Amino acid sequence: MAWEKLTESEKGYIGGFFDGEGSITFSTTNERIYPVVCFYNTNKNVIDWIADIFDEHSTKRTVDKRRDSRHNLDNYAVYVKKTKDVKFVLECLLPYLKIKNIQAIQTIEFLEWKLKIMNHKRTEKEKLVENNHKELIQKLNKGECD
Repeated sequence: MAWEKLTESEKGYIGGFFDGEGSITFSTTNERIYPVVCFYNTNKNVIDWIADIFDEHSTKRTVDKRRDSRHNLDNYAVYVKKTKDVKFVLECLLPYLKIKNIQAIQTIEFLEWKLKIMNHKRTEKEKLVENNHKELIQKLNKGECD
């Protein structure tokens, strides 16, 4: 099933799910910083359903199973890692986000900038912009910014 084929209530559900059970984190490779969209839950069927929705858009996904020792449950996750796919997923979710909307907007803007500079050697200023964005999103995730 593709995002475009979902009902408004299904899109709202996924947006609410991401607000409560998702995150925007970062991966660093060769001194480059990449945002990653993550969905977590103990219900494998929900994680598989979300992964399948975005899979039709060639989203690189990894479904990860980890044991949650506090509750003795399996915890499943889907990670969206490719730059264009992270941007696509956040743009789809944005109208339905209440809690993580600022993080999503900031990350979309960062990715638009990043897509423009992807194919050249980064300057020190560009490295600083990447790092500042990472720190901003981390503060927003912790509730340290308004």
